[in-house]
Amino acid sequence: MEEPILDFYLSQDVVALPRGVQVRFRDCPNLDMSKTVQEDIDFSYSNAGNISAVDALFQNCVFENTNMRGLRVEGAEFVGCRFDSVDLGNMSGDWAAFRHCTFKRVNLGGAYIGKTKFDNCSFYASTISSRNSTSNILGCTFDSVRIRSCDLFAVDLDSCLFVASEINWSDMCGASLAGGNFYGCSIENVNLVSAWLESVVLEDCVVQADLHDADISRSLIKESDLFESCGSVFIDDDTEILESQLSDRIVLTHHEGTHGGRQV
Repeated sequence: MEEPILDFYLSQDVVALPRGVQVRFRDCPNLDMSKTVQEDIDFSYSNAGNISAVDALFQNCVFENTNMRGLRVEGAEFVGCRFDSVDLGNMSGDWAAFRHCTFKRVNLGGAYIGKTKFDNCSFYASTISSRNSTSNILGCTFDSVRIRSCDLFAVDLDSCLFVASEINWSDMCGASLAGGNFYGCSIENVNLVSAWLESVVLEDCVVQADLHDADISRSLIKESDLFESCGSVFIDDDTEILESQLSDRIVLTHHEGTHGGRQV
């Protein structure tokens, strides 16, 4: 028996949707779904920008070919949700949580989120930050997260925590990871040219990256493998590299003045 399809044509508040239905939001901006619980809902092929999902719970929901630009996620929780070909540009809010979610061909450009938890999530072929629309993802936690073939150009990931996570085949040119902590992570085939890695802790990690003009001032690299990395890397007297393998293609250079457009 086919699941019913509910069509929404006008902007309206949504208290709760029947579990297990398919929903089509058609040109419905500014929907208020705050503090609601939505389970097993298929939101595919919908157009509903600027949804407020403040303090809402979305569980086992599907978002495919959907416009959710400007989504507000303050305090929201997404569990077991699938995002495929979804525009999440300019998503905003703090203290959200995404658990066991998948993001495929998703646009997050211009996102501004903080203190958010990504737990066992995967990102594939997605634009997390781009030359046209950089993202600020600050003080967030990435636990057992996989990021592959994604654009993170100039992304601001300051003060983020990465645990047992993977970033592969991705562009992080000009990214800021200042104050970040990486434990047991794999960062392979990644462009980190001109990345700002000041005060980063990198422990028990494997890094295979282009680090040309990257700045690791005041950072700690401990028990990590950078044997396949390359580039001229800026350091200072407070940079510590302990029990780690460095490639002979890495040149450590003390710097002065400015670097990569940032004041140091």
